[in-house]
Amino acid sequence: MSNIVDYIKWRGDLSFKASPINEIDSLIMARISYLPYEKVKFKDMVGFEDLAEEFLKLEEEKFHQIDDIDLIKELEKSERFKEMKFSDMRVKKKEKEEMQFFAITVWLPNRELFVSFRGTDATLVGWKEDFNMSFMSNLPSQKEGVDYLETISKKYPLKKIRVGRTFKRWKCSSIFWNICKSKNSK
Repeated sequence: MSNIVDYIKWRGDLSFKASPINEIDSLIMARISYLPYEKVKFKDMVGFEDLAEEFLKLEEEKFHQIDDIDLIKELEKSERFKEMKFSDMRVKKKEKEEMQFFAITVWLPNRELFVSFRGTDATLVGWKEDFNMSFMSNLPSQKEGVDYLETISKKYPLKKIRVGRTFKRWKCSSIFWNICKSKNSK
């Protein structure tokens, strides 16, 4: 069965100028939030080539997904994605609050920004957060997501910002709802 690595092999030769960002590109941007950024040296802003070099030094068990290494190699070869830059990584895990949060801003070659959120993982904290979503509103990670997006929009006010998520749909919708509410009340 085909996957996003196959898509990159097939369409990776097209620049964003030749073919604007589409739903599959958005999926790829959301998917790359699962790369092990916490395990490599990360500066304020880093190009994908440097990041890929650091990722490929890691042992296989440091990766979150089975095809991470293949994904990195294809992204690095791809005209479409190899010029990406990454900034503003935010990682928080608070066991007492049953909260985990990860976001990173991806600078696409067409000068657009893409904010990529990572969803919950298979840890006990991730499981508890998934459970809390079934009956609670305004989870700590949702508040953190609102803060992150507001920070990015203020830091880069003239940039077009797209948002991708691997958050559960409800969690992501809540972030946008809270931002809209706060913007309308000002």
